[in-house]
Amino acid sequence: MLRELFLYGVIGGAAAVLDYSVFLIFLHFGLAAELSSLLGQAAGFLLSFFGNTFLNFKKTDRLFMRFLLYLSICLAGMALSTLLIFLLKNLMNLYALKLLCLILSAGLQFLLNKFITYR
Repeated sequence: MLRELFLYGVIGGAAAVLDYSVFLIFLHFGLAAELSSLLGQAAGFLLSFFGNTFLNFKKTDRLFMRFLLYLSICLAGMALSTLLIFLLKNLMNLYALKLLCLILSAGLQFLLNKFITYR
């Protein structure tokens, strides 16, 4: 379990960097914060799913079902993050808020994916 948690963190860290980078790029070019966040999360999702499926948990059976479960969990995280950005963007620094959303979402998604998607 410790190995899985470590690799999940490494893969999640790479996905978070990709997410945040895409967010910054689209925000820089004038896209709305919410849409920029969603695009970043989508890029991070793809990296995270394939990394965890093939490198970390190494469970490639029922791939389509695992993809749907992983997607459902990530969509719930994306919805939560987007809602928090929408509600709090005028109350705190947008960049710090995005990082806070990434941390919160990553923790919840690890637990759900570990015990549902890759059980």
